[in-house]
Amino acid sequence: MVLLGLLVIGVGVALSLTVLFKVDTFRIENMDGSTPADTGIYTEDAILGALGVPVGENMFQFSAAQKEKNMVVSLPYLERVEIRRRLPSTLVIRVEPAVETWCAQSDSGWLTLSDGLKIMKISEEQPQGLPALLGLDIEAPVAGYYLKLATPNATATPAPAASGVSAVQSTASSSSSSTSGSEQSAHDPMDDVNRLLELLWTYELKDDCTSIQFGDSNELYFIYQNRAKVLLGTFNNLDYKIKFAAYLLHNEDGKGIGDTEQGTLDVSHQLEDGSLRPTWSPGSITASDSGESDTAQTSTAGENDTGQTGDENQTDGETGDAANADEGDGQADSTEGGDTAAQTEEDGQTATPEPTAEPAA
Repeated sequence: MVLLGLLVIGVGVALSLTVLFKVDTFRIENMDGSTPADTGIYTEDAILGALGVPVGENMFQFSAAQKEKNMVVSLPYLERVEIRRRLPSTLVIRVEPAVETWCAQSDSGWLTLSDGLKIMKISEEQPQGLPALLGLDIEAPVAGYYLKLATPNATATPAPAASGVSAVQSTASSSSSSTSGSEQSAHDPMDDVNRLLELLWTYELKDDCTSIQFGDSNELYFIYQNRAKVLLGTFNNLDYKIKFAAYLLHNEDGKGIGDTEQGTLDVSHQLEDGSLRPTWSPGSITASDSGESDTAQTSTAGENDTGQTGDENQTDGETGDAANADEGDGQADSTEGGDTAAQTEEDGQTATPEPTAEPAA
């Protein structure tokens, strides 16, 4: 009986790999299974060509996972590809088109990036209308692969088959290196990039973001609506910093920054209790269309927590001032009126009070 059972199983496997389950129908769907599928810039014939499975091939003689990886590389304008077998003879290809969302400057040229930071194309000219990621040490960019930053002993890896707009920030992985004979986990700089982009989405700043400067990890900043330079300092406590900046920039309760005001917002200065002391320095900033670092002059809080700032952006030969607001760590939905006193500089000019309300929890 055992021999008979093994024989039956063997015959079944042989038939399934030779006679049965041959592909005779292809179906291209959206990720939710709906049709007609949004295939972006590609035709269905182009997608089937990249699939590389001819009619009549057995459905189990190839790896669906490997096909998915190959297709997202060979079709850079697809963010995700999933292949499913629908017995007895239908092969289903589910696709999600990539959307041009960011751009980044590299030694190879300007990269057009999807929301998942997939490299869609490389060109000499900066893509128009896309916020720029500047100052990144990008490693060997290749269209169809995900953005990767230079790290010790790191090599480019193909874009994973399953990634997406909402999952852009979870696509990063940590690398490891050996130090003093022991394996230690090396910090992947993509973790910081993904975390920052995720927070810009979360606090609804991405759509108005013009550029982000990553060059110096201690002087991180982004440009908002080409009119406000937002200084973040380091990646420490980034969630709180961006939440606070969003509260002031959105100005929903009228206690933040006006819709037409220009200047530098510094949310990088933290007190010992963890609270922020933001400063707003009115004045014009320079946002370069070429993607070079923005050159706005900025002010920073003093080392002794005095909160005094000086705006070096001179317009009519005069120097503008900024006031500081000391934000309490446990206070919400309230203002600290005592911290809005106008500051003066050596020339006796009165500084512009800054918004002092803390964002709601």
